[in-house]
Amino acid sequence: MNKKSVNPSKLFNDPREIKMVGGLNLILGLISLGYGMARAMKDQFVVSAGDAALVSFAKVFAVIPFMMFLKILYDGVNKRVNPTQRFYIVTGYFASFFAIFFLLYMMGWIDRLFITGFTDKAVDGRMKSGFFRQCLLALRFWPLLLFYVHAEGIGSFMLSVLGWTYINATMNVKQSKKFYPLISFAAGVSTFLAGLITCSSLSNESMILGIIVSMLLLMVVFYFFEEHKKAHPDFYLALPPKPKKKKIKAGFVESLRMLAGMKDAFYLMLIAFLVIAYASYMPLFESFHKANMKLLGQQEGIRNAVRYYTGVQLQCIGIFSVFTVIVLGPFLRRVSWLYQAFITPAVLFIGTLLFFLCMYFPEGAQSIFSYLPFVRWFGINGTATRVQVFIAIFILMVAKSFKYVVFDSSKERAYVPLDDEQKTSAKSLIDGVLARVAKGGASLYIVVFTSLFSSNIFGIRVPIFIALLLILRR
Repeated sequence: MNKKSVNPSKLFNDPREIKMVGGLNLILGLISLGYGMARAMKDQFVVSAGDAALVSFAKVFAVIPFMMFLKILYDGVNKRVNPTQRFYIVTGYFASFFAIFFLLYMMGWIDRLFITGFTDKAVDGRMKSGFFRQCLLALRFWPLLLFYVHAEGIGSFMLSVLGWTYINATMNVKQSKKFYPLISFAAGVSTFLAGLITCSSLSNESMILGIIVSMLLLMVVFYFFEEHKKAHPDFYLALPPKPKKKKIKAGFVESLRMLAGMKDAFYLMLIAFLVIAYASYMPLFESFHKANMKLLGQQEGIRNAVRYYTGVQLQCIGIFSVFTVIVLGPFLRRVSWLYQAFITPAVLFIGTLLFFLCMYFPEGAQSIFSYLPFVRWFGINGTATRVQVFIAIFILMVAKSFKYVVFDSSKERAYVPLDDEQKTSAKSLIDGVLARVAKGGASLYIVVFTSLFSSNIFGIRVPIFIALLLILRR
């Protein structure tokens, strides 16, 4: 690029920058679209089959082992193929799984795969609650749990690891500070579209087919973007060439040792701490929310209530994400990494306080919210459960929008200065495995609590504040 033509006040100084940001937006947007539909489907499947506690059980005893398994496979693939082939292999794997699940579901064979007989007592009410009931439910509905872990895999490996690793390798440090807030634009639009599709009357088969189509479109967009990169190799040289090092075997244990032994180990551990703290918070908060959604659906006679309200939530997150990109984009390009990383925990802390006030004082919350005009516009007023559901949707709308636009972009910028080996190994370990272990740890508490004390998931309160304090202490 001709440096004399660069205007610092302009967002884009080269037409290729527009194509770069547009192409990366499409790639991240298609992953987000598939993940948005899969996220709504997985919760609906599992909560309808069992209860909200089964979601926590699945996060501990199904998702964590699966993520470690994916980490081992990902490292094995990464050692044998180049980044372009790696992208096709991972995307093709998930597309193949959902295609097989779609065929089985369409032909009605999923129900035939359920394990019946000795698991009946977990379903017919003879076993009210506890760890062994969740074990039996997981065994009985194992095809749905397999769908659940693969849907989680889209978020953990395709979105957080595969997609962002590719983006980090495409941009340099200066470009990342300038364009990363814009990269979330298409993700916000895709999240909104996923919410619209989820709230529609489409069948489950059509939803699963939508996930497959988004994966196939992703590979097509990726192919054309790679061709564009090959046509402009000088522009896409993200980092200066580095001397080749001896390739390190990067298995799971080796990745942990390598992370601890890196020159930037403390730097990477701070990133890991941010990711773990956020991942610990969400299962604790969403356990209330999903149980409330199911309860509200029973009260108001809404079929597939978890899917419907998740769709409403996705639409709100998508709209507010786009708004955040447009309004905060210029501001984010001028503030430091520290302040960007701090915004999301602060929003979560304030939002959670508001949510608990509504839980402890439902009548007062109903009275206060009945006077607000937007409450009447959106039909939020009603029962205490309805108010709590929509307050949680509002909190998640703001928190996740800031997470996608601010938290993720600031976190991903921290990976950019690392070399390719550190990016791939550290990112797959931190975002792919440690984040899920943190979610599993929070979910394990829910499983233990509900097994030992009560089947009522609304009794879990204190750990949310502990997780928030850990986040805010940075």
